[in-house]
Amino acid sequence: MEAPSVEETRLTHLHLSDNLISSSGLQKLLRSSTAQQLESLDCGGLIPLLPPPHRPGNDVDPDLQTHGILGASHLLRPIFVPNLRALRIHHSLVTHVPTLQSDSLPPRTALYLAETTIYPRIRKLFPQPYTADTNPRLERLTLTDIPRQSAGPLTAALLAFLRAVAVQGVAIGEMRSAMWRAGCHGVVVTGLRVLVLEFAAHLMDRAFTFFPGSLSERRRTGVGCSEEVVVPEGVEVWLGHQSSHYNDVVINQGLLHGLSPSTPSQHLAGAPEKSYIYQTAYTSAIIPLSPTAPNGPAPPMRDVAREMQAHRPEWNGRLIFSFPPAVPD
Repeated sequence: MEAPSVEETRLTHLHLSDNLISSSGLQKLLRSSTAQQLESLDCGGLIPLLPPPHRPGNDVDPDLQTHGILGASHLLRPIFVPNLRALRIHHSLVTHVPTLQSDSLPPRTALYLAETTIYPRIRKLFPQPYTADTNPRLERLTLTDIPRQSAGPLTAALLAFLRAVAVQGVAIGEMRSAMWRAGCHGVVVTGLRVLVLEFAAHLMDRAFTFFPGSLSERRRTGVGCSEEVVVPEGVEVWLGHQSSHYNDVVINQGLLHGLSPSTPSQHLAGAPEKSYIYQTAYTSAIIPLSPTAPNGPAPPMRDVAREMQAHRPEWNGRLIFSFPPAVPD
C-alpha cells in the first residue's frame, strides 16, 4: 500500500478549543506553514493572554487571569491563511475587550474594569483590531465568550464590526453585478456570510467591589529580571516612549520577557519597523498599576444581545445568537 501523499494528509480542520493554548502559541501557529492549509480553525474558549508566572520577576498577578487575543489580526490576512473559511475565536479579536478572572474581583467588577480601564489601554497599545476587510475570504466567524452585559464599549465594537460587514456585503454585491454586466465570469470572494455570537453565562448579580491597592501590591512585589537577557547583535529593542505604560513595565518593573519582532499593530502604536519588543511586558502594560473604583455611580450594564438586535444594520448575511444552556437551580 502506497503512503498517502502530502496533499492527501494536509491538515485542513483544526480544533483547539479549551486546550489552554496561549495567545502567543496561537500566533506562532498562524505564522507556520500549517496555517496555509487550514480551512477551518476552532480556537474558541478562554485563551490565556499572558503567560503564567513561571519564575520570580514575572510581572503578572498570579490571582488575575487575562484571556483574549490581541495584536494578531494581521496573521488572519489571506497571505497567512489563504484557505481559511471558518474561524471560531475569543471575541477580543474584534472587540479588544479581554476576559478577566480573579478571586479578588466579582465577575461584574472584572467586566467593568476590562471595559472602562483596560480597553482604552488596549486601543493605544494594539490599535489594529480584526475588521471585515482583514480577510474577505472568511465566510463564517464565531466570536466566543461574549459577556451578556456591557457598559458600552464591547457592544459598540460588535455593532461597528457588523456595520462594516454589511458595507462589505453591499460592495461585493455591486462588484458581482458590474462583472455580470461586463460579461466577466471571474471568481469573486463571498465576504462574511455568517456571524455567530456565542455568549457566556450570566454574571452573578453582585455590586461593584474594588479593593484599592490589592492588585498593585501583589503584581509589583519582587519584580525584576533574575537572568541575563541576550539581545541579538544589530537588533534594535524598542522600549516605548518614556511616559508609556510599556516603558514603565520594562524600565521600572524590569519585565524583560518575550523579546521578538514588532508587529504591524505595534507599528501603528509607534514602534519602529524592524524593531524588537519585549512582548510579555508590552501585553502586561494593559493591566493598570492601581485599578481604582469608578468616580460616581457605575454606568448601567445593558444587555448585549438586546442592544445588538435593536441597533443591528440591514445585512443579507446570517447573524446567530448562541446562549449557553440554562443551569437548573
